[in-house]
Amino acid sequence: MTRFLLSALLAVSVVAFVALSWLREERRPWVRYQERFQERAAEERVEERVRLGREEESALQRRIRRIAQGERGIVQFRNDEGQVERCLTCHLGLEEISGSHPVEEMGCVVCHGGDPLALEEKAAHRGLVGGGRGSDLRFAERTCGRSGFGRFKCHAGIVRSFDHPSVERCARCHYELSGSGRYEGGDVAMV
Repeated sequence: MTRFLLSALLAVSVVAFVALSWLREERRPWVRYQERFQERAAEERVEERVRLGREEESALQRRIRRIAQGERGIVQFRNDEGQVERCLTCHLGLEEISGSHPVEEMGCVVCHGGDPLALEEKAAHRGLVGGGRGSDLRFAERTCGRSGFGRFKCHAGIVRSFDHPSVERCARCHYELSGSGRYEGGDVAMV
């Protein structure tokens, strides 16, 4: 009788452990972000939008397409400097944000900061430059203007001088109009 009870208790414990492990995995924040992306993908036919204008589909594009079609998993890629990033695990749909700064070449962290390998929001966002708005010209010297992230020398000579002719072009792309009709980022955006 004692053996039977111990066996039953062990079986129930194993089932409970497996169920709790499964629930814990299903409740990870990145899973919820991917579910929202999948819903949006179904509505908007993201497959076409995900393509980055190239003839051949890259490994990153294939991974994002599979997630858009319902698969779940970590989206990881290596930028041209060899740094691995997982930002797109949660930030799906941002992979084509700028034609002049392709995410597959530059990644996200070079401009925005943060922890490229973290999957928990607080850890991943630790070290974000400008609260994640690395393209805000107020933070340009710490992002675009720094010299030396491997081959990404960026725009060091430009952002140190707001009199430089190219700064006006920067402001056109890197600033959005707020609801009040003013450029976000302060007076520098109006240069």
